[in-house]
Amino acid sequence: MSSFYIGNYTNRGIYLLDENFCLLNSSNDFCNPSYLCQNKDMVYCITETFPAHLVCYRNLGTSLTYIDSVLIGSDGPCFLTIDTTRNILYVACYTIRFYFSFFIKQRWFYWEKTI
Repeated sequence: MSSFYIGNYTNRGIYLLDENFCLLNSSNDFCNPSYLCQNKDMVYCITETFPAHLVCYRNLGTSLTYIDSVLIGSDGPCFLTIDTTRNILYVACYTIRFYFSFFIKQRWFYWEKTI
């Protein structure tokens, strides 16, 4: 059985759904988690709140465990992607027409933000 995560901008939570769109589980740590990306056993999302956050979860198969979060530095995040070869997360923000890059470090999931 295959499953996937979706963010719920209008409510709290990230939902795990199966291929029939049946709810398997949810995580309610942050408000308005909209954009998500996944790399191996990690799931990243951005919140569309003020201030906006980049949030990291460990994917345990049928549930997510909150790891850490960091302020993005701007409101209006509108895109999230990951460069898996360099371990960099990119967040674009429409309010400033710019993007931020976050270097993923394996030591306690410390992220350095660069503009």
